[in-house]
This record gives sequence, structure tokens and C-alpha cells, in this order.
Amino acid sequence: MSVCIYCREPLPNSVPPEHVIPESFGMFDDNLTLHCVCESCNRFFGGTLEWTLQRYSIEGVLRLQHGLADGTLGGFNSLEFKVADEGAWKGVRVKIKGDRRRKTVQAVLIPQVGARRNATDEWEWYTPKEITPEFARKYPKGSSSEIQVVGSSLKEQQGLIRILKKNGVDFNPKRQMTLPFGSDGKVGTNLVALFSEQIQRCIAKIAFNYLAKVKGTEFVLRSDFDDIRAYIRYGTKPRVKVVRPLRGSFLLEERHGQVVTRGHILRVDWSVDKQSIVAQIALFNAMKYTVVLCNRYSGIWTHDLAQGHHFDLDNHRIEPLQRTGLAIPVMLVPPRIAPITGSRAQRNRRVV
Repeated sequence: MSVCIYCREPLPNSVPPEHVIPESFGMFDDNLTLHCVCESCNRFFGGTLEWTLQRYSIEGVLRLQHGLADGTLGGFNSLEFKVADEGAWKGVRVKIKGDRRRKTVQAVLIPQVGARRNATDEWEWYTPKEITPEFARKYPKGSSSEIQVVGSSLKEQQGLIRILKKNGVDFNPKRQMTLPFGSDGKVGTNLVALFSEQIQRCIAKIAFNYLAKVKGTEFVLRSDFDDIRAYIRYGTKPRVKVVRPLRGSFLLEERHGQVVTRGHILRVDWSVDKQSIVAQIALFNAMKYTVVLCNRYSGIWTHDLAQGHHFDLDNHRIEPLQRTGLAIPVMLVPPRIAPITGSRAQRNRRVV
């Protein structure tokens, strides 16, 4: 009887297709799909792990920039954009709004209040919820403190002023600040994205799906993969660090810094010591990850494990790496036993 490769529950005669790379990150001809994931697991992945990757990751931002979705990302949460340009607007938070048809993004101001104790200090920025009586005591009336309100509309600015006055800050605007956007409509921003556990589990799911596609259901149902299976589906802490961000490139053509593709890259192979099975993932050929799929494989080493595919976002084709002319670097590094630590932040600079 066929069983789900994640929960191991029996599969009915018909199950929805599970895409190796979620459809939200591109539609491709002859897409790589699985039919060994039950409806319950498929629904769970779409509503939790994939949703988080879409909304709260650098890859989610790139998804907007490539015209794969409309919508707005960013704010006072785990995905923040802050104006990087020097001046009075430095540190102001913005959201980005994607236009699928034009394949563009634009920055949108978020309502917030800037304050500083004197003219030589940098501005500190506060959400409406952070405007409290404590804020009023920190920036008292009659001192050298300066306060400014930021919003994309007069209504938002007036709402901030009411909140300030409600909490004892007597604020009356004296001038309208010039918007931070340049003549070309762009502004330099710093992007801070929390590399959350759910994002890591989604990256691991893509890698495990890919292994199942290239090696088959029977292979990935081996007990060697129980750790990665439980981590993806249930969040069970594995014995080794599963997902690790990497610097550099997976492609030899890019070893000197040039970028030869904006498509997705997936690869699976043995580690150098031939004891572990690991994958490499680079969505949009941007952030790059190594995923430990199996720390110590108990079966027999075979030479035919190595597989790699390039997902071309321009022509919507998927081809093995050796057919695209893209050369992959040497074998993957062996995983190291490491304690599991908390979430870490990814930082990147974007211009929107």
C-alpha cells in the first residue's frame, strides 16, 4: 500500500499534486510534481510553511520583484524595510507593494512617529502602539526634543497626532517634510528578514521533495530520513542543524561575482565523505542554502545520486544542470554535528 512520504498514512487512489517548488514561486512547463503526499500534509504545507516563505522572507520579496504576485510586504514584524539613505528619513520603515503586470515594486510609507532629544541625535521611530505616556516623559514639552509624524496620507498623520495628544504629547506640525524618494521614485532600503523556523522547514521541504522526485518514494521512506521528515511535518528538533545559509555561488560560472541566471537551482548529492546526503537550494539564485537530508546514510553508496536542475523563470523550462551549460562546483561539504540554536536574522539591501 502506498503511504505519504511525510506522515506515512495510507494514500487514497487520488491525491493532489505536491510541487517540488511551490507554484507561488513560478509556473513551469512539465513541472516537477509528486503524487506521494497526502491531502492533509499538502494542505498543511500550503497554509503554513509556504505561506511564511511567501510573506516573511527575502525570497518572498524577490517573488514580488519577479512579477509572480501582487501584494504588500513588510512592516513592524519579521520582515522590515528601513530607509538606508542618510538624512532625516534614515530608519523610517516602509512597506513594498508589488505590481505583477509591470514586474515592479514601490515603497509605501508606514504610519509612525520619529523623535530625538536634540538636533545632533539620530531619529528613533515608533509605531502607534509604542506611543505611550512613557514616550511623553522621554520627550517632554519645553525640552530640545523634536518630533515628527510620518504617514502616506493626511488622515494617517492626523491619526498619529491624536495618539500623541492622548498620551500627553502636545504636538503641532510646523512643516511638511520632503518625501525620501529620489527623482526616479526610488529609495535605498535595508531589508531585515527573520530566518524563522518555519522558513527553514519550508526550505527543507523543497529539498526533500526534490530528493523524492529524483530518487523515488521507496528511497525517501527509508528510516534514514525520519529526522528530516519529522522536522518538516511536525517541527521536531533534529539531531543536526538541517538548513544552513551559504555565501558564494553554486555555479562555477559565477565564481568571480557575475550572475548568469535569476532562476531557481536545486541539487542533491553525497557529502564529500560519502556518508551523508545533502541538497543545495537557491531560489532566484539569490539566498543559498545547504540542507542536510540524512546525516548518516545506512544503505550502500551509489554513484548515481547526484542530480541538479535549473528552473528558468524566463522561458518557464526546467532542465538538468548539465543540459543548461551551467557548471556546478565541487561536491558538497559534509554536515557537522552542531547544537540547534534559535532563529537568526538575514540582512540584505534592496532598492525599491
